[in-house]
Amino acid sequence: TTVRQGDSSEVQKGAKMASSTRLVGREARKWLSRSSRGVRRAHVPKKPGLSIVGIPCCYHADPEGNYFQGLHGVTDKYVRSICHAAGLLPVQIPALGPSPSPETDTWLDLYLDSIDGLFLTGSPSNINPALYGSTNQGEPPFDSDRDNTSLPLINKAIAKDLPIFAICRGLQEINVALGGTLDITITHEWENRRPSIYHGYPTDLVPPLPDGSIDQDLKYGPAHSVKLSGELAKIFGEETTMVNTCHYQAIGKLADGLIVEAIAPDGVIEAVRIEALSHFGIAVQWHPEYRQWLPMEGDREASEDMTKYVDMSTKLFKAFGAACASYRETKPYR
Repeated sequence: TTVRQGDSSEVQKGAKMASSTRLVGREARKWLSRSSRGVRRAHVPKKPGLSIVGIPCCYHADPEGNYFQGLHGVTDKYVRSICHAAGLLPVQIPALGPSPSPETDTWLDLYLDSIDGLFLTGSPSNINPALYGSTNQGEPPFDSDRDNTSLPLINKAIAKDLPIFAICRGLQEINVALGGTLDITITHEWENRRPSIYHGYPTDLVPPLPDGSIDQDLKYGPAHSVKLSGELAKIFGEETTMVNTCHYQAIGKLADGLIVEAIAPDGVIEAVRIEALSHFGIAVQWHPEYRQWLPMEGDREASEDMTKYVDMSTKLFKAFGAACASYRETKPYR
């Protein structure tokens, strides 16, 4: 009798007894069948209490080798927001990048099989323009390892109907992955546009504080309005809202399969929805993660506008968390 690797001692015991003269025929088969069923039940893990969300990492090469000699990581504010605002358990997906190994594709599939949602964060890096067919050199820094991890992950996740939430670079990754392009000129000559909105950090336009630091509430605070539609309007319960602005690129040509959900007064697309996803597929250009895990009172009380902004942003994270929980319930087991 052949015993497969990984079978429990009970199965092995039953197999040995089946081959002995002491237990033969039908009784032996009954023993082996009962033992095998018990092992299968014992090895099916129960669903966890929290839904699991995968977060693709950025890659920091540390070329001088001073600290990490290469680091895969996710900024603290995103991890804490996913935990505290969305109620999800984060798992970081390393930026495997371009690899000659055929195993890379399998690794991505295994990650997607083990998670209940995909969260694409912002980043200081930009997407390589060559990936959307542009001959423009673009604005460094770039992160080819994240590009070559996130873009295939997006398409695989959509094929699985996995809930997706994306912020800033994440929105741009979705547009590029689905065949769209980016506009890298939105902060060029912005004063001459009507209406004129500077889409980079507001702190770019003002001097630092007297102690040399940057006013974080100004940097990430609400800066301009957006007109909402579709699912975002339902989540927020409003047709317009104020958002912050921290980006130097934006959607150029909108990819097929994306629906505009928010737009700035100057026409810049601020949010999209992935039409193919049934649970959740929202990507925003602004940064809702700011202050999602902090009390509203710090060194000074937050403004009324900031308080409202944080409350609105919390609705977005909670909607994503609920969608991941709903997706988890569709799985027979993990």
